Amino acid sequence: MGEPLPLILFSGMGADQRMFAEQLAAIPNLTVPHWLPPKRDETLRQYAHRLAADIGPDRPCVIGGASFGGFLSLEMLPFVNARACLLVGAVRSPDELPWMIRVVRPLAPLCRLIPFELFLWVAGFLGFSYGWLMPRRIREFLQLGGSLDADFFRWATQAVLTWGKEGPPPATSVPIYHIHGERDWVLPAQLTSPTEVVSKGGHIIAVTHPDQVTAFIRRHS
Repeated sequence: MGEPLPLILFSGMGADQRMFAEQLAAIPNLTVPHWLPPKRDETLRQYAHRLAADIGPDRPCVIGGASFGGFLSLEMLPFVNARACLLVGAVRSPDELPWMIRVVRPLAPLCRLIPFELFLWVAGFLGFSYGWLMPRRIREFLQLGGSLDADFFRWATQAVLTWGKEGPPPATSVPIYHIHGERDWVLPAQLTSPTEVVSKGGHIIAVTHPDQVTAFIRRHS
């Protein structure tokens, strides 16, 4: 039996390797790349193409991601030699985004005006000041907010709102495996077609239900 394929997972919007901390500790062949600085007005597909070149487009691998990272991995499929794609709390196309996101698509250019610095600071403040009231994993996830890159968050929000303007993710023969939280209110499970559903899971199941997500990744990579 040969060595396992490299497994490359992308975190949720603006998050870093800490989103997959439990999985990184359990799966030796897993890497969570750092984000490349986005270019102004770069689309999700353009960014995916550039990121694919950075990680190496020719080597066989398994790719995937959580939420925004899942959208990105779908757009990367034409540019990498992927043997499978793993989605964690993501959707498979822009048409599966909830109405609350689709309805504000015309406002995408205004993302530059949103004070993400303030929102991320508040998340970090809540995590550090009131974290003792929360489960450990939720506390650590909120604390992560204080160290996120607001400029990346701003670009990624605009990229999601304009996702699909270049057409849906290209058709692919790469098998897609998808795990989703039953109670995900950000990207409702009812709008997509998950392979597995995590009972009582929300949007950040890699953090809140790490054992189930780790088992899912091991089964399909």
